[in-house]
Formats: sequence, structure tokens, C-alpha cells
Amino acid sequence: MRVESHIPAILHHVRAQQEAYRAMEADPGRTQPMATLPDPRVDVALLFLAPHAMRPQDVEMMVALSELLPVLPIIAKVRL
Repeated sequence: MRVESHIPAILHHVRAQQEAYRAMEADPGRTQPMATLPDPRVDVALLFLAPHAMRPQDVEMMVALSELLPVLPIIAKVRL
């Protein structure tokens, strides 16, 4: 999968979810407490990386995502 072509869409989704939560929080007509409403925000990004093959696009993705939320890189390893 070519990560670089998906970076803008992923960042847009994360920002949209954060903005949706802020809009719910700031809604003056909200009658329910925030704890009872669904939380659409993204909590963490799990970034799966191939072992021995970290590419510049992977670093770019981690940097871009880390500005918005915590990133947990996971190095995939297969034992045969």
C-alpha cells in the first residue's frame, strides 16, 4: 500500500473527528452531559512497519500524525 497517497485523507479524518467533538462540547443547546455522548475522537494511531524496511514515507506519516495524536509504531515480525 502506498502510504503517501493516504496521508491527507487520514489527517482529514482525525481532524474532522476532533472538530466534531469540539462542536458537541460547545453546543449551547446540548441537554446531555458529555460523558453520555459518543466520543468520535481517535485516541491513538497504530502504525505497522515492516522490519528492516523503514521508508521515508513511514517517517513522514509518523511526524504528521504525532502532531494530532499519540502514535504507536509496531514493527511486524514473522517467524517461520
